[in-house]
Amino acid sequence: MNKTDSRCAINEEERKKILDDIRVGIWRVEFIPEQLPKLYGDRNMFAVLGAEPWLSPEELYEHWHGRIEPVYLSYVDKAVERLIAAGQPVEVEYIWNHPQRGKKVVRCDATLSPWQEDGKTVMLGLHRDITDKLVNNIWQEDGYHIVDYYKMSLCGKHLIRAYEDLFLVDMEDKAIHPVAYRNNHCPVIEDGRSILEVIAQCVPPEEQEKVYRLFSDESMQEIVAKKGSASVDFRRGENCGRDKWVRGTLYTVQINGNDELLFAVQDIQNEYKLKMLKEEKEDVLYSVIHERSVIYEYDTQLQRLQLLKSDVDNISRSVASAKMPLPKLAERLCTYYVDPSEWSKVKEFLAPESISSCLTEKCKRFLSLSLNAAYSRHDYIKLSVLPSSKAKEKAYLVMELMDQRERLYPILESYIRNAVDHLYCVDLKTGYFFQFIGNTEEYDMPPKEGHNYTREMLDYADRFVPEEDRELVKRQMSPEFIFKALENKQEFSFVESILGRQGEIRKKLVTYIPLDLSRGYVLLQRTDVTDRYHREQMLEKAQLESMTDPLTQLYNRLGSERLIKKALSETDENRNAVLLMLDLDNFKEVNDRFGHPVGDQILCEVARKLKECFRTGDIIGRLGGDEYIIFLPNMLHKTDIHPVLRRVVQKLNIVYKNETESITVTASVGATFCKGQPYEELYPQADAALYYSKKRKNRYSLFEEMKK
Repeated sequence: MNKTDSRCAINEEERKKILDDIRVGIWRVEFIPEQLPKLYGDRNMFAVLGAEPWLSPEELYEHWHGRIEPVYLSYVDKAVERLIAAGQPVEVEYIWNHPQRGKKVVRCDATLSPWQEDGKTVMLGLHRDITDKLVNNIWQEDGYHIVDYYKMSLCGKHLIRAYEDLFLVDMEDKAIHPVAYRNNHCPVIEDGRSILEVIAQCVPPEEQEKVYRLFSDESMQEIVAKKGSASVDFRRGENCGRDKWVRGTLYTVQINGNDELLFAVQDIQNEYKLKMLKEEKEDVLYSVIHERSVIYEYDTQLQRLQLLKSDVDNISRSVASAKMPLPKLAERLCTYYVDPSEWSKVKEFLAPESISSCLTEKCKRFLSLSLNAAYSRHDYIKLSVLPSSKAKEKAYLVMELMDQRERLYPILESYIRNAVDHLYCVDLKTGYFFQFIGNTEEYDMPPKEGHNYTREMLDYADRFVPEEDRELVKRQMSPEFIFKALENKQEFSFVESILGRQGEIRKKLVTYIPLDLSRGYVLLQRTDVTDRYHREQMLEKAQLESMTDPLTQLYNRLGSERLIKKALSETDENRNAVLLMLDLDNFKEVNDRFGHPVGDQILCEVARKLKECFRTGDIIGRLGGDEYIIFLPNMLHKTDIHPVLRRVVQKLNIVYKNETESITVTASVGATFCKGQPYEELYPQADAALYYSKKRKNRYSLFEEMKK
């Protein structure tokens, strides 16, 4: 009785049913030199492609190949080339434009046919529509319109529920390709449009220049080269007719094995409003509750002051009138309050053109003045001009009476702000933290307040610290590490590297200062030390260059002497330290017969071989000419020096020859042990041993054995 092979249990009809259900087409492609490619497919293949059944193989191939989304065309063609060249199966996913159903995500599995014919390359494979499966696997929040599901799956990690729009940018032609965007919030951007046209359409003229800079060739090339990112904040036109503040960030992402640029747009309208409100109102609001202040609103068009608030008990009605021209206020301040030595400052500060320039530059200005002797209740009056962010022609003018302590507070705060990027107070036990001072120009900072210090610091490190330093920074910022580091110290500091907006590396000094360590209270401050770090690096480089022989890159005479003296001062008398002097035999003859360039080659070869002979901690230097010096700070036993010296003599046996003649360069070595004597005594001892070896050449001598 015949047994049925279980591997053949599925019959042909069942196989076709499965392929029909999952919409998989089987195909065969033939490539013949100087002929159009031919594509053959089963009935499923024709159905999946939406192709008419009477198409010839050449027409079917063009129907398939011509409908590949243009940005994927080279990717698919290169996959075919790899398959033909290597013979290994390939799998590709790409966007294909179906004649009836539009853009579809398809997956093709291809392999070379085992039955190849002369002059013909045959490929076999499967063609499958995976659009539905891919869409079901993509997180898609309500309100988003997904344009390219495949790229969305590749770029999805960059969405993080924070971005409104995602676009891929073609660096070569600067075209923009939408991936996903929120519905009905801004004009629709057609696929393949020039990024320059999109900026001109969607960004107000006064904001365009900084956005253009982000998409300049230099900017995009730098981002891709560093695999980093860069951001710019700008206003964007909305469908409702209003502008909204957004932050656009260019990322480097991997698409089909290639580096691409992803442009992600984030809504920062609320963030910007709060920032502007804080910048505009914080001083005004403080002045409102300040019991010794007067606040005016100044209109540059009318050139008049409108009184908003006045404390008449402390500031005379003479300067607190409901309406007043600006020059009149300056005159009355000088007459009733300000010391005569300060009058010129008042008139200059309150000149209409001065306040107009303040509005034009959108900057705040302050002036602290001494009061005259007749006004003895307070020491100073502070004048502030604060531009309005809402009305371009208006500013706030604030006057406050201050004593000595109040005058010093802003100076102290300014000093702290200039000294540190940010200052946080942290409760390491509960995880609560808040920002006391923060540089508004810095964007690489933790949140201003939080209840999970550890989580926020880990997130901060993941976003801004380069990968090679990330784990170390995370460990040093952990509560356990900080508690241990501060046990017996007044503070704990370390330098971290931070990625800047343009992908540059900034150096930051992070310092933890205990407030009440028993309760877990510490101050966390960070200071930018990039310039200092670069200066120190330049100084170290200059010092190294001053101590380095430019030809061999060994230490020169000065560098060797300094380092050996330093090592001698740190060497225990019980250790077996050794000083070596080395001179090349026949080197002068090399220069005379073959020239100095050949001599330089040999000197460099000697330097390379010496590095191979000695340890990393040993000091190797070139004194000049063909003389070298080596210091071994620690040898286990004195007898260990002999195999070392034999190895040096054997290794430094260099033969140079040309077409007509050759010469052999060897080395003579002298050595002496250190017994606590200074460098000035060791040097002549090693030199004497070298002189002894030089008499016979190509050997070594020990100063201690010469004496015997």
